[in-house]
Amino acid sequence: MPVAYGPEISDLSCRLSSQTLERLPVRKADVIEQFCRRGNHTAVQIVQQIPARDGLLDDRRWSVTGQGAYNIQRLSEEFITGTHTGVARPTAGSMRAAGAL
Repeated sequence: MPVAYGPEISDLSCRLSSQTLERLPVRKADVIEQFCRRGNHTAVQIVQQIPARDGLLDDRRWSVTGQGAYNIQRLSEEFITGTHTGVARPTAGSMRAAGAL
């Protein structure tokens, strides 16, 4: 079964309070279960490797893991947006012509 486009790991592994924007605890098993239901076995394998304390994703490790995931997610969105709007190829051509690539 193909994996449908769905949430990124950072979407499920980082929860913030809507009032204070403080990080809220996230149960590792809940994140794994959601990706299992979606058939995203790659995400399951990655989340299984994220450290946890008392069943909760470890905030002390999130600052590095989360920032990396955030940057990758944003980059992915930029490429998806460019592909959907038809600007990726012309932009790359212009950058090559200018010697930037």
